[in-house]
Amino acid sequence: MPGSVLRLSDSQSVEIRACTAEALELCSAWAPSGSPPPRHWHPRQSERFRVTGGELTVELDGARRVLTEGEEIDVPACTVHRMWNAGAVPATAAWTVRPPLRTTEMFRAVDAGLGPLRAVLLLARFRAEYRIGPVPRRRRTR
Repeated sequence: MPGSVLRLSDSQSVEIRACTAEALELCSAWAPSGSPPPRHWHPRQSERFRVTGGELTVELDGARRVLTEGEEIDVPACTVHRMWNAGAVPATAAWTVRPPLRTTEMFRAVDAGLGPLRAVLLLARFRAEYRIGPVPRRRRTR
């Protein structure tokens, strides 16, 4: 539902702006001096971030950089990444996920609270949307 604000971690929240079959539009906010989230990737989704306030530290395929207001970054599917606010002031970004798949449902589940067992169950349930760690290499067939 547009306008919903969901808490993804102690330092990050998202507001759902719009969701169609093609894209999920979000506005995300990060508290200052946040910790990096886990390195993760999305098997079938790409993301685009445009910083609208403050600065975000981005790690994309192992390379780290700081984005400031007005800068954008694209995260292709199957690209290991993470993003956080290491700065001293709050940060915000416009965020687009294509295609949305069940990302809104996943965010609502995270907002409902995570304990260790629930986190493992959600990682299994939303495997098409979110995976932690490196992208596995494809096995060669002979």
